[in-house]
Parts: sequence; structure tokens; C-alpha cells
Amino acid sequence: MRAQVHAVKAGSSAGTQSIDRTITVIKALSSRGLLGWQLTDLARQCGLSKSTTHRILQCLASHWIVSRRERDGLYLPGSFLFSAGLSVPGMRPFYHYATQRVASLAQHSKLVASLYFRSADEAVFVHRAGKAGFSSISHVGSRSQLVTTFGGVAILLTLPRHTATTIVNRNLAALTESGASRQHLHRAVYQESRRAGMVVSDGYLSHDINIVGVGLPLRSANGTAFGAVTLMGT
Repeated sequence: MRAQVHAVKAGSSAGTQSIDRTITVIKALSSRGLLGWQLTDLARQCGLSKSTTHRILQCLASHWIVSRRERDGLYLPGSFLFSAGLSVPGMRPFYHYATQRVASLAQHSKLVASLYFRSADEAVFVHRAGKAGFSSISHVGSRSQLVTTFGGVAILLTLPRHTATTIVNRNLAALTESGASRQHLHRAVYQESRRAGMVVSDGYLSHDINIVGVGLPLRSANGTAFGAVTLMGT
């Protein structure tokens, strides 16, 4: 599910605009870490010209933030992003602990357990355990609008209503290519979950398969939800 990225914020200064554009390219690259991007498609996804996108890529490549696959020339995230992530305080031990707990949840529940981290308005897929009776397009590092996943909705429910509503509206605006019917269904899941105080879905988040599940937010010491664990089955 591709979402159009708006690279430049209204009222941005020239310097801030350049930073916004670069970050937009990095986020788009990380959303397809296995598949990669052609220059034309990446520029369209980011809402930038090909020449601007190419200049950004050349700069990022010089710092190993971007790489290019030899066999097909597609652009991919570079090794610097991995090495930089290793320096985030506390994340390595947490990741190892969390993946073990996700595996344990899947084993005891006989369901599919998944781990997501929040990244601004998006949910980043981190890990999955358990055998799924349905197909999934998620792979490690893939990014989805918060409102489109069980885990993302669980995170949204922890936010003040006005903050969550603003994010949901931005999420849905980014999903115009999915069509009005899918936008309506995602909004319905969020609204029903908000009323129930927990993630509620009757197959809304799948296309043809009735998937039931629950999403539980992961909170930091100050109570902020930084991720979520989900359990799903058919």
C-alpha cells in the first residue's frame, strides 16, 4: 500500500526545506528496504523532481546512507543507517528482549505475534513470530500509516483525542491511492476502537480474510507509547 509523501511543509525556510526533502527520501527508501527504488518512482513517491531526488541521493550515498544494488541499479538504505541505529541508547537489549517475548506470546497463544515501533505518523514493522494462516506484505523495516495496522491503532488510542485525530487525518490523506472505501474502513476501525477503549476489528484491516486481533501499546517510563505488540489470527 503506497502512500504519497509530501516532502515540503508549507512555510518552510530554504534550509529547513532541504532537510525536509532529505528526510523524506530517507524514509521512502527505508519503506522498501528489500525491493529498492528506481529514481523515477522514488521521486514521484516523495513529490520531488528527478533532478532534486538525484542530487539528494548522490549526497546521501557519499555518506553511506544510501546504497545502489549492482544487479538492477535500484536505490536501497545504506549501511550507515544500520550502524547509527546500534548507537541508540537501550535499544539493542530491548530489541533482543522484546523479540524473545514476542516469540513466547506466539507459542502460548497459537497466534501470530508482531512487534512495531512508532516513527512519527507511521508504524515500523520490527519482528513477527508464529505461523500465519494469511499472507502479509510486511517485512522487517516496512512502514505503514499508524491507522492501517492493529499496532498503530493501539498507539493512537494512547494519545490525546485531538492529537490522534490530527494524525489519523494525515494518515488518511496519505492513502488517497487506496481509494475512498479503504480510507472509510480504516477510519471506522479507529473510531470503533476509540469508543471501545481497545483495538476492535471485524476483518476491516484485511482485504478478503476476516482477521481478528488485539493491539497492546508499549510505553516508556514517562508513559509515552513508542511501539506496540499485536496478536492476530483468522
